Amino acid sequence: MQKTVFIFGAGASTETGGPLMNTFLDRARDLLAGGKVEDSRDDFQGVFKALVRLRDVFYKSGIDLDNIESVFGAFEMGRIIGKLGGCPEDEIASLAQSIRRLIVRTLDESIRYTYHPERQQASPPVGYGEFVSLIKEMNRKGGCGSACSLLTFNYDIALDYALTHADIPYDYYLEPPTDKNALRLLKLHGSLNWSRCSKCERTKAQRLSMEKVRELASSRLVSSFTLPAAAIMAQSRCEHCSGSLTGQPIIVPPTWNKTEGHGELTTIWKQAAIELGQAENIICIGYSLPESDLFFRYLFALGTVGEAHLRRFWVFDPDPVHLVEERYRRLIGRGIEHRFRFFNDDAGLFGKTVQGRGALWEAIQAVGQ
Repeated sequence: MQKTVFIFGAGASTETGGPLMNTFLDRARDLLAGGKVEDSRDDFQGVFKALVRLRDVFYKSGIDLDNIESVFGAFEMGRIIGKLGGCPEDEIASLAQSIRRLIVRTLDESIRYTYHPERQQASPPVGYGEFVSLIKEMNRKGGCGSACSLLTFNYDIALDYALTHADIPYDYYLEPPTDKNALRLLKLHGSLNWSRCSKCERTKAQRLSMEKVRELASSRLVSSFTLPAAAIMAQSRCEHCSGSLTGQPIIVPPTWNKTEGHGELTTIWKQAAIELGQAENIICIGYSLPESDLFFRYLFALGTVGEAHLRRFWVFDPDPVHLVEERYRRLIGRGIEHRFRFFNDDAGLFGKTVQGRGALWEAIQAVGQ
């Protein structure tokens, strides 16, 4: 069975209702205007007020202030150096937290699941559901848990819930694993269901059980529902010390500054490097390899050094102007150029791509060969 690493970006979550990086702030503005995020109104308004101030300052800088990745990174840098355009110094530290709350609440109100009252069951979003169904099929053939790993840059828990729904055991690698055969789900930027224990300060994951999701879905009496982070982590306790979780999701900027204050995630990044070094197939889905993410470029360059023979490096992304393909071609070394293929999926729908039994289906089948 071939060792395969799947890498997911924001494009894989668009079918769930999740915004892309360059539409994220537009979605946040719409939610604020529609009165959907009243509990975080001050945070949203604070972020947008800061962006207005920054437009003049960054006129010559080339920083994309319409892209949530660039803005998140700029706010983090501002927090470190104590300077962020014309923002008062006492506001800069709070902006770093405000943009986190904006990201969490925007995803809370965007990612949607389907509830079937007649079956009393909640289904995962179609794309991830179809993908996990194929992984489960491969699992039956030979157990892909140890041969397959999932790396994701997304904060949402749509993929997590799809695995839970399919009864596939997985491990986040926040701590040394207890089940060596569990599928590795490595969330490199953090997750909406991760929080820090207020007592022992460990980062803990609050996993979604089928019962919890059913309870949250059925209480709303609607067929389409969301899973807010606050509801997921409500009344959660740390299994190590029984302390309460802070309820503030652990998410880190999708830029170079990942090490400060997030040393607990280094276990995940180290494991990601191991997975890349052992990979015979690397399949990227909906990850546009943004210029700002120097972290992944170094992770890929250093992590892929290993004895494994790379058979495929395939990328699936809607790329109308071929910018994403060019970024990947600059990333890879000459030794694997002939292993690289870029699939420009004009539809940009993860579920249809999997269901179509085309190249992505073929790539997933490779796990079981």
